[in-house]
Amino acid sequence: KVFGISAAAAPAVTSLIYGISALGVFYLLLARTTELFSAAIAVLLFGLTRTVWIHHVIAEIYTFGLLLLIALYWLALRPNGAKTIYWLAFIGGIGVAHHRAIAMAIPALLYAVYPILRAQGRNLPRVLIISLLLGLIGFVPYLYLMLRAQAGAAWVYGEPETFAGLWDQFIGREASRFIGGVSSLDGLIANFRMVTEVLLTDMTPVGVIVGVIGLFLGVRHLTTRRAAI
Repeated sequence: KVFGISAAAAPAVTSLIYGISALGVFYLLLARTTELFSAAIAVLLFGLTRTVWIHHVIAEIYTFGLLLLIALYWLALRPNGAKTIYWLAFIGGIGVAHHRAIAMAIPALLYAVYPILRAQGRNLPRVLIISLLLGLIGFVPYLYLMLRAQAGAAWVYGEPETFAGLWDQFIGREASRFIGGVSSLDGLIANFRMVTEVLLTDMTPVGVIVGVIGLFLGVRHLTTRRAAI
């Protein structure tokens, strides 16, 4: 209302703001490992892919998740001692609480910050404990759901006033058909095909091949190895 935006358009505008912010951080990330012109072209190509572009213009959560994910990569490749670990834990906790799939980035992030972790020496246990506490902050909003339900709010998603209902929302049970364990080889193949079809549709087979070659070249060079992996 303050900016004169209608209630129907405002949620999509929010998606747009998060998306533009994500592309901005993505540019900063790429600018560290390549020349500025190449970074700008890469951001333009990435921003115009179907999956990225469409979520800039609809009322959905994915540009916010994209912003968190790219911010985590940016932080992991920005050497700043223990502060880097703390920021990763804090933003990572918000990210995993927001969308469980962000947890899939943890191995890559740990690889990127391994030199920082190793440099902590005897302080490592203290750093890890503080990081764990910072990560748990991201899950505090779930308590709000429980309190709103117990207060008799007119509409609350699910049944967060019960432990079972809160747990269902916490683990994202409604998304189990998209992400989770598989019980057979056919299920694993189906999941792999679902992901690769998105990449092939958005980037085309030629684009995917170029991307794989780029990652291979990035791993070969010491200055870009952490970023590529």
